[in-house]
Amino acid sequence: MKIPMLIGFSLCLGIAANGNKAVSAHGQFNVECPARRLCPDLEKYYQTCSRTHASEACDSFVKIFRQLAPKYDCQRSFDHTPTKDYTVPAVWVCKEILAAGQGAPDLYEYIKLLQKLRSNDARSFFASADFRSVLDGEYAETYIGPSLQAEKDMVFQNALFKPTLLGVLPAIGTVLQAPKGANALSFNGGTVHVYHFDVGGVTYFVDVKTNNNVVTNISTRDSKFSTPEGIRIGDTWSKVKASGGKVFYDENNICYLRLPSGWLCAFNINDGESCEDLAPESRVWQLDLK
Repeated sequence: MKIPMLIGFSLCLGIAANGNKAVSAHGQFNVECPARRLCPDLEKYYQTCSRTHASEACDSFVKIFRQLAPKYDCQRSFDHTPTKDYTVPAVWVCKEILAAGQGAPDLYEYIKLLQKLRSNDARSFFASADFRSVLDGEYAETYIGPSLQAEKDMVFQNALFKPTLLGVLPAIGTVLQAPKGANALSFNGGTVHVYHFDVGGVTYFVDVKTNNNVVTNISTRDSKFSTPEGIRIGDTWSKVKASGGKVFYDENNICYLRLPSGWLCAFNINDGESCEDLAPESRVWQLDLK
């Protein structure tokens, strides 16, 4: 499922594009910017967390990364010209600050580590508009989608969004007759509504077009659900392949294999893997029908 912008919970992309025109009350830059103070610590905790996975170091890495997301009055040397001044997220300045010292880290490495961390603080930051505000260009293309998916996941885990009982699962392309009182979240600028239903003891998310209630996507992460081929959440890549699963497409480090029944099995693509060659023990974490 492609997850665009969530309106009802005030999501915003916050994509930086070459910085914003600066407005400085004091006429100077890098006065309030914490990059010079925090970037060395960010790199130190990044190295320790990457190497040892120590929770204290990883928590400190996330905390400092979050502090470096705003722009403050931060500038790199090339963000100032005779006619224009730009401010950028503080973390963008780290590479320039550290280049002459302990090396010039790539923002990509910080982002990749953040995405892998499973702590609540790491997950909430990765799923936030603050995190998306540091993304630009290729980073935005690669990580906006996973960040929005993570934010959706966190919203759906909220106890307030409980599933509504539904007698029969609707078919793709049909008009959903939503029960009275069913809650929905708005995505993609309000053009898509997502419902959470309980059908026969199995929970599903059903996407519909807002203007006509036509069903466009059904997904589940409920281990009680089984496809006609007998595939369930948690089944391995090798089992899905043996059941006739064919690579459908990959997107944002996620590989989708389509079963003969039409259900799509979602797998994460880890470092060094491709959609054609996942580790045999890789497991289905979501099933989609489009």
